[in-house]
Amino acid sequence: MSNSFIYTSVNLKILRESSISLPLTDLGVLYGWGLFETIRIHNKKPILLDEHLARLKKSARAIKIPLPFSPSEIKSHLDDLIMKILKENYMALNNSTLNIYLTAGPTNPNNFYESTNPQLIIKFKHTPQQPASTNIIFAKAIYTRNNLNRYKTLAYLPNILEKKLHPNYFETILHDQNQEILEGTKTSVFFIKNKEVITTLSPFILPGITQNFLTLNQKEIGYRVTQRKVELSELADFDEIFLTNSLGGVILVDSVHKYPNLKSEFISENIQSAYNNCLKL
Repeated sequence: MSNSFIYTSVNLKILRESSISLPLTDLGVLYGWGLFETIRIHNKKPILLDEHLARLKKSARAIKIPLPFSPSEIKSHLDDLIMKILKENYMALNNSTLNIYLTAGPTNPNNFYESTNPQLIIKFKHTPQQPASTNIIFAKAIYTRNNLNRYKTLAYLPNILEKKLHPNYFETILHDQNQEILEGTKTSVFFIKNKEVITTLSPFILPGITQNFLTLNQKEIGYRVTQRKVELSELADFDEIFLTNSLGGVILVDSVHKYPNLKSEFISENIQSAYNNCLKL
């Protein structure tokens, strides 16, 4: 597919994408010192943009990168970028994804451990097609978890490798050595038991944007949502399961390896519909 997104943005300057390059001294390139957000575009508008920018700002503070622009400045600039892209090709943003990257910028020769010239990159890409089957597997996390897993950093290799260990599954849901369920390599996980919706809570997982939306909008969703520690031994007792992420929203699960009775059913479908209605998707 040809690239429909002629323009991208670096530090709120709109440039032709073909002219963009990151210096080999960029700390994001060299050491993964940076963050990213993945945002769904619907009707040519970013979904839950305020929430993504709030997470980016909080995460940047945590990993010691000064966010060079305020969320309001980024939003205003993004409007300009979208208008310029649509002027060139009105259909360009159909079925598209917005990525915002923040890197620590070029190496500071006087202080390697300081981010003095951070780079904010905004670009669009085509959204990959959803697989026909959403089958999942639970597996022990190979790579040790720590507090950095709470942030969506550019050091994404563990997630990639965890997923590649189970290539025949739509998603791998990870648990730790104590059998505590954490999250998927690219999703948050929800369970349903007796009409109560449960999602995982741990200091070593990313607070998902869609996950938080469902937790904070229980009245609109129509079900009570509890966030708590979930153990692998509970899987046999749950009635339903579904996943969430920013691109897929509420993702229904067809099957779970070794748990033939666990999948998305009526309540999961209701939550998916309620979520879509809330955001006018």
